[in-house]
Amino acid sequence: FFTYLLPAGALHDIAAGAQHVLFLTDLGIFVLGSSTYGQLGLGPTYRRTRLPAPINEFCITNENYVKIVKIACGSYHSLAISEQGNLYAWGWALHGQIGNGNNEDVFVPQRIDFFDGKHVVNASAGYSHTIGKFIIQNFGGLFCIYEN
Repeated sequence: FFTYLLPAGALHDIAAGAQHVLFLTDLGIFVLGSSTYGQLGLGPTYRRTRLPAPINEFCITNENYVKIVKIACGSYHSLAISEQGNLYAWGWALHGQIGNGNNEDVFVPQRIDFFDGKHVVNASAGYSHTIGKFIIQNFGGLFCIYEN
């Protein structure tokens, strides 16, 4: 059904969690499914959407939009990497997998300050963790975010 909503070729990537889906398109990120823990990134009042909905911060119709080049989903959290190499995360945070230093659910995309000065190039997520790769100057590094 999604191809009826977008021009052909506009869909670049799809990521799926346990109850939600992210679509990376020419227009930005669209989400679909459950948002019990905020994993859709649409704010605390949205608990579910049956049709793809844009995340405003990552939508080209927003004059201050952030261009996203990579998306990933954990079971109940979501990740996005911007063109500038910033990591954004939102959703379920019980095990610290968001990376913002606490375990409170995040209902809108949040840039993770820990990666300031680093260029995140890849990220992946599981049930209660986030992993990825970043570059500092000419050196690469790996990261894993979880409850220790």
